[in-house]
Parts: sequence; C-alpha cells; structure tokens
Amino acid sequence: MLRMIFKMLGARKRRYGWLLTELVLVTMIVWVLLDPLVVLLSIESMPNGFDERNLYRVVLADYNSHSSRFRSEEMNPVKARENRWSQLRRIRAYPGVESATFFGNTGPFWQSSYSLRFQKDTLVTDAWVMEVVPGSDYFQTLRFTEVGGQTNEQLDRLLQGEPFEQPDRVVLSDAAFPGQSARGLNDTVNQHQVVGTTALVRMRVGGVPMPVTSRLTYPSGQSILFRVRDGIDEDKFLPAFTEWARNNLQVGNSYVRSVQPFRDFMHEDGDEVRQNLRVRTILAGFFLFFLFMGVTGTFWMQTRSRREEIGILKSFGATRGTIVRSLLAEGGILATLAVIIGCLLYLQYAMKEGLYNPLGNNGNNIYTLYSGRFWFEYFRTHFTVISLITWVLLQLVVCLGIWIPARNLSRIPPTEALHED
Repeated sequence: MLRMIFKMLGARKRRYGWLLTELVLVTMIVWVLLDPLVVLLSIESMPNGFDERNLYRVVLADYNSHSSRFRSEEMNPVKARENRWSQLRRIRAYPGVESATFFGNTGPFWQSSYSLRFQKDTLVTDAWVMEVVPGSDYFQTLRFTEVGGQTNEQLDRLLQGEPFEQPDRVVLSDAAFPGQSARGLNDTVNQHQVVGTTALVRMRVGGVPMPVTSRLTYPSGQSILFRVRDGIDEDKFLPAFTEWARNNLQVGNSYVRSVQPFRDFMHEDGDEVRQNLRVRTILAGFFLFFLFMGVTGTFWMQTRSRREEIGILKSFGATRGTIVRSLLAEGGILATLAVIIGCLLYLQYAMKEGLYNPLGNNGNNIYTLYSGRFWFEYFRTHFTVISLITWVLLQLVVCLGIWIPARNLSRIPPTEALHED
C-alpha cells in the first residue's frame, strides 16, 4: 500500500508541490501564533517559589508635616525603626497570626526591585534582591520552597548581623547557575558569601521564576506581611483585623492605609498580562479557524477532482476502505513533510531571534535577560511541544478535508464515476 501511495504522490509532483508549499507556509504561521500562547500558558503554570496562601499585606503610610498628628521627634531614624518593630510585634500578637515580617521596597511582585551580580568561576548571573531585616522571620513568613535540605527557619537564623557589612551574608537561589549549585559560594569579586539557598522565585506577573538573593537592611519599608493559621475564614478575619489595625497600629507618624490579601497585591499589575493572553488567544483562534478552513477547502476540492481515479481503482477491485485509507495516508505524509520543513525553517529564525519573550526585548532588563536564558535552556522541550501541536492540528485539518469527500466518492459505482467524468 505504501508503494502505491508514494507512486501516486510521485505522479502528481506539480500538484502536490503546490500543496506542500501551502502547508509549509501554514506550518510557519501556526508556529508564530502558537509560540506566544504556549510561552504565556507555561509561565502561568509555573510555581511562584513561595506560598501566597493565608498571606496578608498591611500597607503603611506616614503623616506629612502638615498633619495635626505629625510629630517631628518621631522622624529620628532610630525612633522610626523602633516604631516599625512595635507595629510588627503587635501584629504577631494578634489572635490567629502565625508569623509576620517586614516587606521592604523589594521582594516578590515589587516593581521597584533591583539585582545583584554573582560570579562562580567563569559563570556570571544576576539575582533579584529581596531586602530582609535580620530577626524578622522573612523566609518563614513567605514560606519559600525549601531546597537542599535547608528549612526557612534555618535560613532566617543564618541571616543575622548588621546590614551592609562586607562581605554580604546572603541566601541565593540554588539554581542561579545552570547545572551547578550555588551553595557555599564565596564570591570575592562581588563580595557575597552564600550561607543558604532557596528556590527560584517569580518576581512579577508574567515573569518566569528567577534567581533571588537576600540583602540585610533596616526596617524602612511601607508594608508588613503576616501569615495566618490554616482554617481561618478570610471573610470574617479580614474586616475584623483591618478595623483593629487602624485603631492599634498608629505608632509615631505611621498609620495603616489598608490591609489586603497578598494574592490581590500579586495581581495588581497583572491585568495587562492577562489581557495580553486573552487577546492573543482570541486572535490566534480567529486566524487559525480561517486558516484551517482554507486548508480543508483546498484538500476537499483536490480530493473531489480525483473522481475518475477513484472510479478506476474501484473497477480494479479496490474496496472503499482501501481507497479512503490511501487518500488519508497521502495527505498525512504530505502534512508530515510540511511540518518537518516548516519547523526547520522556523528553527532557523528562532535560533537567531529567540523564542517569544512576553516581557519585551529590552536587553538592559533583567527580566528579559533571564527569560531569554530560561527559554534557551528549555528550548528543546518548547520547540518539540509546539511542533507536535502543529503536526496534530495539521493532520486533523488535512484528514478532515480528505475524509468526507473521499468517503462520498468511494460509494459511487465505478461506471457512474467514469461516465460522468
């Protein structure tokens, strides 16, 4: 049967050449449409690197000098730090609160974060900074994914001492260097001593999990994170805690502006990413529908034009099943060749330009740099997945365009098929 199929393909080189060219172009268009969708959906499915459940954020603010509640003596830096610690202790003592920590100007899902550079032998990587106040139970409160046998409690104990000492005692993502562990790194070039390791952490909506590092600092941020125990009803807890916080956390010039679940804070800047995903999904579905309708119509008409040939095959004893299977096999082989050629052509473009980056192409942006590195490391899996999806879609469309007319034509008696043509 295969010999007959290849013989039939060879007898129609010109006709199938045009069909093959069309399918190659379709393959490349499908790749362009599917690439960003697969990237965005893959990113959405990745772990954040910490546990956002049962986590709340207290947003603080300070009275300005024109307020009647403003106290100039509270502006002393030492006094201001004492006031922050007082607020943290009060939150920890609230019924149902498991732990609490300072959440400074950098950290997961902060837009104002910055990075530090690390070097291991000839390898260089950038890690996003999370400012940690010594003794504030930062890792325990956020419950980072534990790696390498070190618990979050151990990491908090390791990060003791005065901020801004050299070398920095830091916690670094264990996977910061591809294929190598970051544990025990003593980076004398950049003055960092890695005393513990943690997981990769998602730092913004639409971003891949990235290497992170800690940096000791003083309590100066405008928010506090706290975790409540499992089983607490948020609908009851949040209003009661918010009212209590506004009445009891006014310390010095600082007061409570709002209290929110941390997941709401995570998604504050996620509307654009989600809208991007929705728009791309709708547009991809729209274009794919009409693209596949065109491919189906092409094979439909091409199959119907072979009425006489099908009549001849039936006159030589070919069964309906044999005719339909041979025509489907022809289309399947043609679609497979087109996907191989189309994907290889797109591979040349992808190797040069890189796969879709949802965070833009600004080379100075650490998100862009690490996203590009991430997709380079997972290039083989990503490329294989989209190629297989493209192959399956093209096979379904081509088979649909062949099967219905082939089934109808195979029912016509050979004398009628030959006579009408």
